Amino acid sequence: MLRSRRRTLTLGGLAALTALTLAAGPASAAITIGAPLNLPANVAAGCERSPSLFGFFGPGSQFTGATSCTWLGADRIANPTWTTQVPRGQWVVVRVRVRAGATVGPMAAVILGNQRSQVGAAGATICCRAMAESGVFTPAPNQVTQIDTRMRAGNTISAATGEPIETVDYLALNVLAAGVALPVHDTGQYTDMGAVRSSAFWPAMRTNQEQALNSGFFGMFPLIQADLEPDADGDGFGDETQDSCATDASIRARPVATAAQCPPPAPVSSTGPVIVPGGPAGPFLAGPGIARDAVSLAGTTTASVPILCPAAAPAACTGTVGARTVARLATRTARVAATARLTLRARPFSVAPGRLGQIALTLPAAARRELARRGRLALDVTVNQTAPSASTTRHRLTVRRLAKIVRAARAGRVTVRVQDLATADAAKGASYDLRLPNGDVIGKRFISPQPGRVRSVTFTLTDEGQAALARRRRLNARIAASYTDAAGNPIGASRPVTLLAPR
Repeated sequence: MLRSRRRTLTLGGLAALTALTLAAGPASAAITIGAPLNLPANVAAGCERSPSLFGFFGPGSQFTGATSCTWLGADRIANPTWTTQVPRGQWVVVRVRVRAGATVGPMAAVILGNQRSQVGAAGATICCRAMAESGVFTPAPNQVTQIDTRMRAGNTISAATGEPIETVDYLALNVLAAGVALPVHDTGQYTDMGAVRSSAFWPAMRTNQEQALNSGFFGMFPLIQADLEPDADGDGFGDETQDSCATDASIRARPVATAAQCPPPAPVSSTGPVIVPGGPAGPFLAGPGIARDAVSLAGTTTASVPILCPAAAPAACTGTVGARTVARLATRTARVAATARLTLRARPFSVAPGRLGQIALTLPAAARRELARRGRLALDVTVNQTAPSASTTRHRLTVRRLAKIVRAARAGRVTVRVQDLATADAAKGASYDLRLPNGDVIGKRFISPQPGRVRSVTFTLTDEGQAALARRRRLNARIAASYTDAAGNPIGASRPVTLLAPR
């Protein structure tokens, strides 16, 4: 398991777009998402060309032959200032603004939908599908053009087979003709993995069409922005400027409905059961995937139990969590040897709504010996919830041990098993460093995290790292991971690892 610590990110990101997240919260007032529009659209290329991996349209760009394309952008990982991701809740896009370049043509705003596991199960990210599109418009050259729209957009968490799945939308831009300069700002920062980045699809995605997300570029982003209003009654009209009664989907007449016509919102219970849409009540272990892959380091005395508090909870989920070993383990006393199912002392927990907490349970000595001998330990876990409602749930969980000593391959490759932080956002890139005690980095990877999951990270050692390992035959190192959580905060984790030279 990586040992958690909060720190400032210096690098991170992926070539494929991974958009940033606004702090989750209830939909209560209009908001604006998207890129800043005080920057020029300084790209002359159109959909016919694809930039190189690191963003620029010069040498290395490729001819696509497409006459249309869809562009999606994201701010830097460290200290983000804007996002194209829709925050938690149900919304309606009521206005869209685009800053175009010198050569204009037909365009449209589009809402792209994505689904991803909140516990980072392998293959659990599905992107993207065009959920809605604005009317086609031609913006004015070299200035900002605003249009009125009515497109639904949302960000929700539901449960499928006990695993929390986030369904989230993003704001993107369709360019619908050849020879039109892309409304894109090029920053020139092509090698900064933590800088702004974007992704594109060829041809453009129209409503209900799907394409896999596979093209990412650093240093540029589309100049599109949108105003979102909450949609409390779910009728597809923005509550502030389009809907005359936000609590009754049947009332949409203008002017605003009278108080008698528009009923007050239903009260929210603070004591009743909390339901994740489509899933079970109360907190639960975050799916069988993470349960199979909970991790304890060899030599440590604890095992982590991942507990999710539903985003719909009106308050933090609190209670206690305890466990018993599934197998009967040998115990040692002064007089007699016996076997028994061992009980792990219950621990209290308090997890905020929409968050995944890791609760550490102390392993008895016999359980630690079993984990060290077999590399895994099966537990029956009991979660007793006390708030916001009372419930008891039981789950089977397997604790796995991470190796602390790994041997390098002859090609200079080292594969290290890690467990990513449960609070890392799977939609945002992460950087993984392999460092010597003096701080020298001898290996680096930029890949997507899998929150709470055990995964293998393969490094190719630098020439200096290979030389040091060949000379000393054994190196004490540390693997450090830099992530971003769902609120956009930088977080980091690390753990020691010993490298052995190839045989």
